[in-house]
Amino acid sequence: MVDALKEMGNYFTTMAESAVNPEVKDALTGIAKGYADLAKAYGKLLIDNDLTAGADAMKALTGLQESMDAFTKLCTGS
Repeated sequence: MVDALKEMGNYFTTMAESAVNPEVKDALTGIAKGYADLAKAYGKLLIDNDLTAGADAMKALTGLQESMDAFTKLCTGS
């Protein structure tokens, strides 16, 4: 799961690097960061058994959702 989240972050980083529109680039960068942060938090939770990382996971999920919402609005013109 942690590796899959890291790969998603890498995928969105690659997309952000190729984006021409600055707003799209920012949204994709935010999504990439969200997945990377989520991978770190889940690594702490699942591998290190550090239950205090639950708060980090929730923060990462919130940031990821906000970036996805921004990207969706840009794509739909809303």
